[in-house]
Amino acid sequence: MEDIPLRPTTAPRRVRTDIIVANPRNLRDGDLWDNDEQRDQMVVSMQEVGQISALVVCSRQEYDKRHPGYDLAPSAQYVILAGHRRHEAIRLAEIEETRIDLRDDQLPNADLLMIEENMKRKALSVLQEAEGYRRLEVDGDSHAAIAKKVGRSKSHITKRITLLKLPDDAKAALTAKTLTIDNAYNLFTAFGPEGVGLILPANDLLRSDRNLSVADAVNRLLLSSVATKTEQDSPVASEPVLPEPVPIAGARTSAAPGPSHTTQAGSARTGEPAAEPSAPTGTAVLPEPTPSGTSATFSPSVPTARTEPPTADAAETGNSAEKQRPFASAARDYFCAKLVGQHTQPVADAPATRIAETVLLQASAATLARVHGWMQRIEPAVVGELTPSGYRDTVLAQGDAARICRLAYATSLAESELRAANRTRNWDSRDVAYLNHLVASGYTPTPWDQQHLS
Repeated sequence: MEDIPLRPTTAPRRVRTDIIVANPRNLRDGDLWDNDEQRDQMVVSMQEVGQISALVVCSRQEYDKRHPGYDLAPSAQYVILAGHRRHEAIRLAEIEETRIDLRDDQLPNADLLMIEENMKRKALSVLQEAEGYRRLEVDGDSHAAIAKKVGRSKSHITKRITLLKLPDDAKAALTAKTLTIDNAYNLFTAFGPEGVGLILPANDLLRSDRNLSVADAVNRLLLSSVATKTEQDSPVASEPVLPEPVPIAGARTSAAPGPSHTTQAGSARTGEPAAEPSAPTGTAVLPEPTPSGTSATFSPSVPTARTEPPTADAAETGNSAEKQRPFASAARDYFCAKLVGQHTQPVADAPATRIAETVLLQASAATLARVHGWMQRIEPAVVGELTPSGYRDTVLAQGDAARICRLAYATSLAESELRAANRTRNWDSRDVAYLNHLVASGYTPTPWDQQHLS
């Protein structure tokens, strides 16, 4: 903005108020004041003090040349570039003449002027701000160039412009601030244009569970469309059903980590019978682990969406690989949860258990959150109200080698799935090895998966 000369080239002149019209491209679209009281105060100020700053205007002739097609009033001779609130207050105060600064040379910068003027006077809504950036983009500016002009980051510009692609109900939620800017952008990016109807249901999940990530919310909603298909395409034989797990007595929302997991797990490493563990303060007591050779019941919980989720078959027939990506990710997520629920690995030896403990202690928050989501589906009564890290610490504190190893296996799957689902990176040999492991375990790859196996 410092490069745009805004000082009058000639002395401001006075013209009739009724020959000045608002810019039909004004970002505010009638939203000039926060409330009626603010408007009335400005009107009174114009009546008692008068107009202090001139309106920045352009001639109608130059405006029509640059923006043809707008239906301006026949009496209009000047179009406002900056000063819409002042002009409206002058009009309501019934002041017949208005001071103007004629700046036809600033017409090419009109959209930028409106952004700057409005952000200083009264903050634009996020969608009004986005529309201003979009107009600059249409005029040929890159997002980096727009960012430099308005003093914002490139990602700020990109996010705002993307929000204009949201459906009307999501835009309304954004305006009402029940949908955050980050969630709106991330959910639109995850679902793509074909899945925008699921943005608000996913946002409801995120608002109801603060520990849920955007990826988890997306996968839960897509789960209903891929679960049946996955069951049909890749059934797992001999899947015994166990009784419902015993609820944790006195489960809390956090678990206090401590060194107890090293001493109690030591009995499993040495092969000696483990003493009855005493739960540390804040740690939930887990029920006995599933015996080797059996598996827990996996009952995925699918929330009810307000719109019908897209089907996996519809995604497979799409022309764009990106349309299939979220369905492939949801299918793998569903199958990983089944693998964890059916985990029948014999109790590992002491070195393997030590490695499993290290894997759990070094797991990232995102990885633990993904594992926590799986375990909530597999044994909801066991997980209870524990947080992701709280559940991990409780398992370690109890020192049961079988549970530790199963959770470490789930952590490895979760970390691999987060890598594979990351849109910002290309697949490598590690991702292919992860997918081959799922295929070897009974997973039927989607068309998107098959393209990446090579």
